[in-house]
Amino acid sequence: MFSFQMDSKDTDDSVSENGRPATPPFGFDDIPGLNIKTEQTTVDTVLGKRRTVSSITKIELAFVTVAAISVLSTIGLTITVITLLEKADEKPSADLVFAIVLLINSLFCLYYVVDGVFFESAYEIVVFVGAAFILLIYCIISFTQSTGDTVKTVRFYLIIILGPCCFILGSILAKNYYESKNIIFRTVGASVELQNMCGLMLFFQTLLKFDLQLEVSMVVFVLSDNTSNIGMQDSLILGFGLIYSVVWAAIGFLSVRYESRNLVIFFYVTSIAEPAYIIYKMVDVIDHGLEDLILSAIITCGVIGLLIRLVTCITMFFVYKNFGNGLKEKVYGQTSGDTAAVIKNEGASQPQLPPPQSI
Repeated sequence: MFSFQMDSKDTDDSVSENGRPATPPFGFDDIPGLNIKTEQTTVDTVLGKRRTVSSITKIELAFVTVAAISVLSTIGLTITVITLLEKADEKPSADLVFAIVLLINSLFCLYYVVDGVFFESAYEIVVFVGAAFILLIYCIISFTQSTGDTVKTVRFYLIIILGPCCFILGSILAKNYYESKNIIFRTVGASVELQNMCGLMLFFQTLLKFDLQLEVSMVVFVLSDNTSNIGMQDSLILGFGLIYSVVWAAIGFLSVRYESRNLVIFFYVTSIAEPAYIIYKMVDVIDHGLEDLILSAIITCGVIGLLIRLVTCITMFFVYKNFGNGLKEKVYGQTSGDTAAVIKNEGASQPQLPPPQSI
């Protein structure tokens, strides 16, 4: 007696409605001699699907070019201002503090431009437009206070000319990304439920980045106390707080990427520390007093930071409720025991081979 088993390599895994093996779709690549290849528009990365350079449109290229020139010019001129102010003043002045914050936020803006276009993130483009508007207001105020400064004058005219272009192009792209959801469709397919879950996840990741941006700015403002209220202990606490902000954002991203419930719990437990210190420091600087501009900046940045932290934690709750529904597999290609529903659905649709028969 001989026995044989069907070779899985020679068996078509797809089955049509009548039970017969389904024929795979026929494409131009299957026609010999044509040599027609489909152009690849996305690539898989550790952060999800990213668009290729060849898929960038003309309006996106124009936006990236104008925004990059604007931001890089601001960065270069701001570094010049910081250098001149450090040579002129023994103690940090309000101009120096705001210049450092401007430099930090310009670097974040540059990241939002590149990341927003290649990942088609409408939320990051919106954050860039908002941050660019704040930079424009600051440059206008700084120019009106010292009209004889050549560097500030050049920076003012550059941002006045390029700023509106960034606003218009950025708004158009953000609207197109949000409505079309092209990158989300390429990532999770036509399922509306998965598309909504993916959009919520991307919104959460943008909140993490914006929260980090505000926390870094807050650290610079608090360390600018001209009355020397901040001692060695506070400096160490703020230095640790800067590292903590980066680590906290990384934990938030990893908890979603791997759908880890333990990381989500750790994320929530550690979410309270820095807001508590911000509230304490806001009350402390009001009691001791700072320069009017710095005091206003600390209060404003602190309030916005607390609101963003609250929204981030609330959004995490809804993202957490989507764990185990197959989003991780679609976005990152990860598999785990948490995705019971996905595995069950895939098992139900998988064709069953007949048992080995004897001849």
